[in-house]
Amino acid sequence: PQGEVVLGVESTSTYHLELVEWAHGQGWEVFVLNPARVKANTQTLSPTHKTDAIDAWSIAEFVRQKHHLLRPWKPMDPAWEHAKALSRRRASVDKLRVQELNRLEALPRAQTSMRKSINRMLKMFTREVAKLDAELDKVFESNEKLGRQVKLLMTIPGVGKVLASTMSAEYGELERHENAKALTARTGIVPMEKSSGSSVRGKSRLKRTGNARVRRVLYMAAMSTLRSRAWQGWVSHRRDNKKTGKKLVIAIMDKLLRLCSVSYTHLRAHET
Repeated sequence: PQGEVVLGVESTSTYHLELVEWAHGQGWEVFVLNPARVKANTQTLSPTHKTDAIDAWSIAEFVRQKHHLLRPWKPMDPAWEHAKALSRRRASVDKLRVQELNRLEALPRAQTSMRKSINRMLKMFTREVAKLDAELDKVFESNEKLGRQVKLLMTIPGVGKVLASTMSAEYGELERHENAKALTARTGIVPMEKSSGSSVRGKSRLKRTGNARVRRVLYMAAMSTLRSRAWQGWVSHRRDNKKTGKKLVIAIMDKLLRLCSVSYTHLRAHET
């Protein structure tokens, strides 16, 4: 309609946020686009040149053609935004802690000064992770919906505090997603089919375009679930069907994620 403004921008870490927040405040419809998808569209429109004008034209054409498939950008709840920042910081610090732990295990015992240095770093990182966990707990306690979601998710066998907190911080309220399939797609646990006609049947593999942070934590939860007594029946059934190794772990990741989506909806309905 005349007077309606639609804005399409490429996602650029945090650099696009000030613009899209302002545009949303003006009443514009805003789409934040995956740069990889825009790049593929640009190469189709102009395979030999790349300029700012061509990039802008490509983004405009992408939004014009695909707007019915895109989800408009909406501002995050401040509590959710804070939880997301804390969760990502925790993951970064914990990664450094694990790196130091690996160095310690590989270091000869004779190198006492190096071992002392690494132990000092380990203590510092461990304390910082604990502080970030406490800050994250405060944020969830201050937000009734997110706090309740974390507690409900932790009632699912195989879902611990780290997974429940990471999912809630990265995705906000899970009921925002249409169904469990949408959640698995957003996480990147969807096999990419490769087939054409009746003769081409390529090997399916994971399409790693989802949220890598949730996928990483989900993988660790799946590894723990393999040894969980509550899951032994389900795991044994999959092994009987020749599903082992990496395929079994991915199947557990998918099942855990679907349980989080479906069970949370049922628990919320029961609670209501």
